[in-house]
Amino acid sequence: MEKNTNIQVQEVEILYEKIEQASDKYLQKTQDLSDNIQKISGLANDMGNIYLESKRLDNENLKLKNELTTILSEFKLKQSIINNVFAERSQIIDKHFEIIDKGLKENNEKLILEGLKGVSDFVSKNPLENFDLFNKVLTDKNTPLELDF
Repeated sequence: MEKNTNIQVQEVEILYEKIEQASDKYLQKTQDLSDNIQKISGLANDMGNIYLESKRLDNENLKLKNELTTILSEFKLKQSIINNVFAERSQIIDKHFEIIDKGLKENNEKLILEGLKGVSDFVSKNPLENFDLFNKVLTDKNTPLELDF
């Protein structure tokens, strides 16, 4: 019976060793799985941060587009005003030269001098002298624009 007991003890030891090895493998696989879960959790967190940053950049891009649209709109308005100011000046100068031409045709020195004085006075004035004030009134959203006709 002692022989049987030795065999049984050896079998138990072998089984115990196999259980220990299986337990170590299971423990290692559990640790690997835990590591993988942490990596996946980190990746999910990174993806969430990337998504949030993408949304922040989208919002900032939209804000910049709105600012650019506002700047472009103001530029177009100012460009139109300046074009109209200089077109009107051109017409006024042309009228003064018509007076000078008429004075030359009629040999009327008084008419010629009036035309020259008119041109001289007109061109000596800076057409954009009050542009900053005009622009401030035009772009101030708190002040109503008053038109005098």
